[in-house]
Amino acid sequence: MSEEFDSTIPTVFLSHTYTPSTLGLQFIVAGTGGGVGTTTVAALLAVALTQRTGYAPRLGDHCGGTLTTRVQLIAQAGPHVVHDLGPHIPALQELTEPSVCPVIVASADPYSMDIAESVAQRRHSLVICNHVHPGTDQLPHTIPPTTMVHLHWDPALARPGLVNPHDITMGTATSLEEIFHFFGI
Repeated sequence: MSEEFDSTIPTVFLSHTYTPSTLGLQFIVAGTGGGVGTTTVAALLAVALTQRTGYAPRLGDHCGGTLTTRVQLIAQAGPHVVHDLGPHIPALQELTEPSVCPVIVASADPYSMDIAESVAQRRHSLVICNHVHPGTDQLPHTIPPTTMVHLHWDPALARPGLVNPHDITMGTATSLEEIFHFFGI
């Protein structure tokens, strides 16, 4: 079972990182608990967004994590931002700007899925069910299939260090396409 998530909104996130008038899309990645993979998903999104647009998104690490050690972006900075909130999932409900692309990362277990489902019902969000192993795609939940992406275990994402887009599996590449399609990119 994941550790209990922190229901407080990180003040650093609210105080100076969110200025919708000057930014493009903002991917806000928050997890249902510690260790569910928010930093890895944020790094994967940043790398994939750079490849897709030709511009590097700005990064926001609001959980004291290691986002900058997972990403090496060598491209001109673009208008988009990828934020890693860590286990601060309730913060997603406070963000209502149209430029916000909320991403909930949940483990493939009933506890995490219940948390993700309760937040997704109140705030239109994409739910990424992380660490999916064969046979766990059918967890009991009522999250619509159109708002859920299964991210299967990938050795390129499981190891520490930089996320290299050339090492990801076809399943991860397909999941990325589903994520971008959800947000209309």
